[in-house]
Amino acid sequence: MEYLNKKSIITIALVLFAGAFYFFFNSTQSDGMLTALQNNQKPPINQDETSADSDTSTASDKALSEDPSEVESKMIYVDIDGAVKNPGVFMVEQGTRLYVLLEVAGGLKDNADTKYLNRADVVLDKQKIYIPEIDEIYESPINEDMTNTEAGSNTDKLININRANQSELESLPGIGEVLAIRIIDYRNGKRFETIEEIMNVSGIASGKFADIRDFIKIN
Repeated sequence: MEYLNKKSIITIALVLFAGAFYFFFNSTQSDGMLTALQNNQKPPINQDETSADSDTSTASDKALSEDPSEVESKMIYVDIDGAVKNPGVFMVEQGTRLYVLLEVAGGLKDNADTKYLNRADVVLDKQKIYIPEIDEIYESPINEDMTNTEAGSNTDKLININRANQSELESLPGIGEVLAIRIIDYRNGKRFETIEEIMNVSGIASGKFADIRDFIKIN
């Protein structure tokens, strides 16, 4: 009986000790938090949460920096002259259509010849576009006073757009490598029946045709 009383006393003492320790520990933490709040101190930040927030912010910033809308479009320069209200050299975005360039140049004059004008054509970098006037007369490379022999000799010097190779086509005014290849690709599918048909080739509008018409033939 005496043994049981001693055991009970020891058990009660341990329970009281544990309770006192728990109360003291919680009281110390509460005092620490209260002191921190009174001193306007921020509570400790979880390092894992901070790292996660930083990674999320970095990923978001990277996504914004790679936004395609922030990539500047390539600009090109095109020279337009003739029957337009404000002729000159204009800087436009690559892929611009001729009708847009005409608007930038103030529009066409009332006497502009639009018979062979393809407003849907895409303009090219360093391209020279000439808009002729109605009934405009182009100078012929053949002098009217030449003899038939001399005229025939000059005719032979014209570039046959149905047979010319790339190098010969590039010798024409304003025709570079790209347009020469397009001319060859076009005639491989359909032979030119008239010199005017060369304006069906992308990149050759009425202005460029005016520059080369006196230097080309089809037979």
